[in-house]
Amino acid sequence: MLTYIGMHYFNTITEMNPLMIRIMELPFISGLSIRIIQSAALLLLIYFIYTKDKKYYKLVTRIGYVVYSIVMLLHINWLIRI
Repeated sequence: MLTYIGMHYFNTITEMNPLMIRIMELPFISGLSIRIIQSAALLLLIYFIYTKDKKYYKLVTRIGYVVYSIVMLLHINWLIRI
């Protein structure tokens, strides 16, 4: 949502992820729906990993937390610089 706000309301953020550029060009509700489906698919994948190997699950989730935190901090930083 922060990317969408920065792109469409403040014109300060440019989406750099080639997979997300088209989604960000969609109307808000359509793009949000796709993001929710992506998140649900990721949760299902993580649950599948959890049921198969708990050690691998811990590694995957920690890497995911770090990557997501970096992206979130970048978005917050861009919005603060407005």
